[in-house]
Amino acid sequence: MADKRKGGPDTAVPNAKRKKAGNKGKWTTTHQTERFTTFKAIRGTLEAKGQAGMWITCARGMERKAGKEVDVLYQKYAKKMYQIEPQDSAMDSWMNGKPETEQGKELEEDDIEAQVKKELELMKRGPQTSSRHILRYDMGLDCVVFTCLKRPLDPVAMAHQICIDTKSEADEAAAAEEEAIRTGKPATPTVRSCKYVNRLTPVSFTGKATKWGIKKVSRRVLSKYFKLAPVASDESDDEEEAGDEVEEEGGEQGEDNAEEAAPSPEKEDEIADEEKPQYSFSIRASIRRHDGLATRALVDQVAQLIDQDHHKVNLTNPDKVILVEVFKNTLGMSVVDGAWEHELRKFNITAIYNQARTDAAAAWEAKAQAAKDAAGGSSDNIVEAESKAENTAETADATKGTKA
Repeated sequence: MADKRKGGPDTAVPNAKRKKAGNKGKWTTTHQTERFTTFKAIRGTLEAKGQAGMWITCARGMERKAGKEVDVLYQKYAKKMYQIEPQDSAMDSWMNGKPETEQGKELEEDDIEAQVKKELELMKRGPQTSSRHILRYDMGLDCVVFTCLKRPLDPVAMAHQICIDTKSEADEAAAAEEEAIRTGKPATPTVRSCKYVNRLTPVSFTGKATKWGIKKVSRRVLSKYFKLAPVASDESDDEEEAGDEVEEEGGEQGEDNAEEAAPSPEKEDEIADEEKPQYSFSIRASIRRHDGLATRALVDQVAQLIDQDHHKVNLTNPDKVILVEVFKNTLGMSVVDGAWEHELRKFNITAIYNQARTDAAAAWEAKAQAAKDAAGGSSDNIVEAESKAENTAETADATKGTKA
């Protein structure tokens, strides 16, 4: 009688049934396949178009909430910094029959013909809202979200302003909270503008994480701030062009859309090499889920493109910090001010709030110690110590007045 038992797994692929991923594409679920396909399409878009935007990090499982939170944050600062109306208010204004020009001025009512013409144009192109300038991508990575910012939005300027305002807000809230704890007064709950977003990493231009991709992105981003080293004579133009062609294979559109999508350095804004300030600089590189590049080699390759005679390396207190981010095969780069690392906590919103609490506690301790010293060091309660210090000062003033 023939053996009807089901055969075991193929011996050529050990443990084939136990693995849900890998094995050259075998045993991948529908969700995994769709996720990989989506990421591949997004990666091709980022590499080919040279997008500008921000990498957003958050806690695992909070990517969707962080994305919605940062959308609201972007709309707020798009209106604050660039006078671009949020999506809802601009849509309401447009639908209610009150179209506005790009400069934000209402149409004149005296010229009816011109008004009708402009209204028809607005109806064709729709309202000018922040939704046209902000796009959010699901990269298929845990704890990471990428948002694309189109002109005139500048990711570096927006990230810097967001962190400046967050620091001011956090310092004020922490000081009030610490005072309530020390004095026993009712504390006002701290309302954070960002609950799920951790770090903001601006990206001025993106490309492919290859040798030629690094060189291409670096020259484009760094040329606005630094005097670049002369191109070596042994570098072949044919090889560079071939490298560029390989980079553009990831997307459907090439550099024609790069100028439209990314607020990268423009030729008319560039300063002559001789007139560029002698900024000191440091390079901070981060590589995630990429095995082809080493951090040290990446830093060295970027540093070699800068004229070391005109700009000096300063790792402790640089004027400019070059951020290089690699996620899988996508490379992003930007240049931020030196305050990025210490004062603004590397654009980490959570770290800014934590630092504000630490500074508030330290400031209150110093204030309490000063009050105790002024009161003769006999009281542990800051309120009593301050009261004694004030009485001592009033007594001294009265004594001086009596002698006079």
